[in-house]
Amino acid sequence: MIIIEQYAHFVGCDVIEIQEPLDGAIPVYQKLGFSYDIEGRLVKTLENPVL
Repeated sequence: MIIIEQYAHFVGCDVIEIQEPLDGAIPVYQKLGFSYDIEGRLVKTLENPVL
């Protein structure tokens, strides 16, 4: 996750989106800080990066 977040910052992204997540993987993503936004997308904002 650290490398993905650093890359996203580098290219100017504000969020990381998981498109078409597998149902069984959603709890893992949520433990990593992803949540559903008001549009129903599974996203992680880059305000709180994983350290």
